[in-house]
Amino acid sequence: LREVSKRCPSFVPRSIFDFGTGPGTAIIAALNQWQKAPPQLIHAIDVSEPMLEMASKFLSAGLIIASAVNVKFSRFLPLNSPIQPV
Repeated sequence: LREVSKRCPSFVPRSIFDFGTGPGTAIIAALNQWQKAPPQLIHAIDVSEPMLEMASKFLSAGLIIASAVNVKFSRFLPLNSPIQPV
């Protein structure tokens, strides 16, 4: 993600879709990389409920998520998902 910022300095993600989020490490890395303008919407999808719980704990325990960031954890993505890009 540092390389993305380096090569495209004007790029700032407005949303993150992390399919197979696991413990949320990619989300944490993105939030750390774009601290000044964090994405406003994050969708974390993983079939493992324990992994989603771990991701939620990691993100909230480190106070990494700004209060303005909307994070949604799901075990699956419905076929007619209402997810819209921000």
